[in-house]
Amino acid sequence: MIILASIAVPMLMLMGVIVLWLMTRKQLLSCQLELHSLQQQLTQLQQNLQRLQQADVTISKRFAVIEQQFNHIEHRQDSLEDNQSIDTAYQQAVKMANQGASLEEIVKICQLTKPEAELILNLHGTHEIV
Repeated sequence: MIILASIAVPMLMLMGVIVLWLMTRKQLLSCQLELHSLQQQLTQLQQNLQRLQQADVTISKRFAVIEQQFNHIEHRQDSLEDNQSIDTAYQQAVKMANQGASLEEIVKICQLTKPEAELILNLHGTHEIV
């Protein structure tokens, strides 16, 4: 019986070690599978990040082009508005010249130079400027 007991204890210990090793092995395999899955997710996220960075560069370039176009259009609009105000001043000067306004009145009200006002009076005025 003592021999049996002396063999049983080491056998039980050996069985315990084997069970513990099997459990550890199972946990290791589970961790390896989870690690593999996480590595795949990381690879996918890195690819997504790269695509987003490329899209950001593309969008930034497009935005820069649009901004340049906007600035050009804004400049043209300002020029057109300036031209329109000049045209309006000339139209008012022609109307005043047709109504017999003096050179000084046209220069003052329309904010034209004296030669501009003289030209308008010569072309559209009711009296001649010398």
